[in-house]
Amino acid sequence: MARHTWVISLLLTSAVAGASRQPPATASQGPTWTGLAGEQEMEGAATASSAAPVASLFPGLPPLPPLPALPALPPLPPLPALPPLPPLPPLPPLPSPGTTTTRPRPPSPPPTECLTSLVELLPCVGYLTNDATAPPGACCDGFRSLVGSALICLCHGINGDMSRMISRPIDPVRMVLLPAMCSTMLPPQSLFICYTETVPPLVP
Repeated sequence: MARHTWVISLLLTSAVAGASRQPPATASQGPTWTGLAGEQEMEGAATASSAAPVASLFPGLPPLPPLPALPALPPLPPLPALPPLPPLPPLPPLPSPGTTTTRPRPPSPPPTECLTSLVELLPCVGYLTNDATAPPGACCDGFRSLVGSALICLCHGINGDMSRMISRPIDPVRMVLLPAMCSTMLPPQSLFICYTETVPPLVP
């Protein structure tokens, strides 16, 4: 009996000594679930701390300010009133059945010869032949009459036919200046009448 007791105590002593020498089981085992969760939390914190400076570089854009309201356009000024139209002139009274009206005189027929009409220029001979510096009044009166009655006969003074009529040479430049010297305006057709129409002869 004593021997059995000694054996049991020896075994217990050996077991206790071996247990004291054995390293803890936790030291040889791998990481536990609790340790893995802690490491993941630490990695997430590190990632968040590294992402925070990146996010701070691109802050959120501020909202756009509202557009200002457009100012109201001023009202257009009213259009000016149109002036009243002037009254129409009264119509001339109709002639009574017993009265006669003055009709415009028809134009005189073209002359058939120019000798009779050019006689009115005889007072102008002194000026046209360089014997006088200015035409006399009778010359200008005859010239105006000739312009009104036989304008085409002046072509004989320009082309030199009048020189044969008075047997003296007529200066064609003075013939051209005669309307200005007598303050007489020639009609526009007088510039071309000598070249576009048939000039009547001096004598029939």
